[in-house]
Amino acid sequence: MDSTHKTNVLKWPLYSLMVRDEQANWCPAAHVLTSNESSEILAAGLRRIKQLCHNSWNLRYILTDDSAAEQRAVKLAFRGLIDGETEVSHLLCRVHSERTLDRNLKGKEYEVRDGNG
Repeated sequence: MDSTHKTNVLKWPLYSLMVRDEQANWCPAAHVLTSNESSEILAAGLRRIKQLCHNSWNLRYILTDDSAAEQRAVKLAFRGLIDGETEVSHLLCRVHSERTLDRNLKGKEYEVRDGNG
């Protein structure tokens, strides 16, 4: 799951969810367009997608960037054993993880690498 910014007329964040098919190809499965990046709004979007799948969406892993809002939204929408579901393992994007480590451990020269933090 990842968001893009300023790619639509409203300039709202557009979240894309990708799934792998039987041939291990990534396919866009759903999109969530929100006016802001609140975890509650994103969780509501994820729950709606889950409903559209007749609650048969068994999410096992999710890959996101280093966004606390995205991570919290997944926890709110997929509550694991509390709702009788599989526990979701949250993976962080390698690129975003490296940027976070650089920013926090390497010092001032890495504070802003590409304008995205």
